[in-house]
Amino acid sequence: MTYLLAALLAFVLAGWAGYLASADRRTHLFGQDPFCPANWGMVEILGVFVLYAASVSLAIPLAQFILDWNFPPTATYHSVAATGTSSYSLNHPVVTSVSLLSAQASAALSSLLAEERKLWLTGCSTLLSVLIATGLLSLATRSRAGWNFTSAGRDVKLACVASVLCLPTVFLVQAIVVQIPGMQYEHPLLRFLFDNPSPRLWMALGFTAIIVAPIAEEFFFRRLLQGWLEAKLINRHEQLRQADDEQPSLPTTVEQRLPLQMACLPILGSSTLFSAAHFNHGGGWIAIFVLALGLGLLYHKTHRLLPCILLHMALNTASLTMAYFGTQIS
Repeated sequence: MTYLLAALLAFVLAGWAGYLASADRRTHLFGQDPFCPANWGMVEILGVFVLYAASVSLAIPLAQFILDWNFPPTATYHSVAATGTSSYSLNHPVVTSVSLLSAQASAALSSLLAEERKLWLTGCSTLLSVLIATGLLSLATRSRAGWNFTSAGRDVKLACVASVLCLPTVFLVQAIVVQIPGMQYEHPLLRFLFDNPSPRLWMALGFTAIIVAPIAEEFFFRRLLQGWLEAKLINRHEQLRQADDEQPSLPTTVEQRLPLQMACLPILGSSTLFSAAHFNHGGGWIAIFVLALGLGLLYHKTHRLLPCILLHMALNTASLTMAYFGTQIS
């Protein structure tokens, strides 16, 4: 393990050294798109959050009403160490050991199906909320709300380079963090999958983690939140400049952009909230914060969502793939 960490550290250092060695290479890599400050405020951000919460909350009741899907009550998970099996107990009366085992098996199957349906429902409702929010923001602000696909080919290449730089860094941080007592990565659904391997449930989880989460989280944390923080910073700077004409105005042209030293606060703010949203994952929030810093820097350099989404997808794909093969080996 020590040699593996050392090799990973050497790779990370070499990669970042190569990236930082040439300013011209960085400029060519990111491209020079116009800097367009966000023109929405906290009201719009809260509106998007309410829209997301409402769509996710209504998805299951609507499925129960329209599709007649059955979602059992929240179950209490426990493992049966003696038999090596797992089950869900719904606290219903049983009279014999045979009926107990049968009830546990039935409850486990019902829980698997319920979890699978919940993942598909919440995933689809989240994408729908992003689509609606994008349309409303586009109408209200007369902008693309961050969705710019004219540089898709360049963004794919950029995401590949960013993955080579960021993913080993994130995994190295995670490998170091898990060595600290009490800082193991935790995810309730993954723990459930380890004990109840189900290909259909893995597919539903893959859809949610690889497709839905990167799109929704990058739209909210990078475009809406970080973009709004940058706009507030620009307005504050302009107020100070008007009070003191010796201060230069902020750049808004293709050739110039918001300086990195001024963008650190928006990047740190969005990254902190992003990691806080994953605080229930044990020590994983530390590595997630490092990832968010990379995503924030990438968005600052491009102000395009596509490379951020692709980098986020790459990390979730790698993490889910390692978790899946971990269950197969075990």
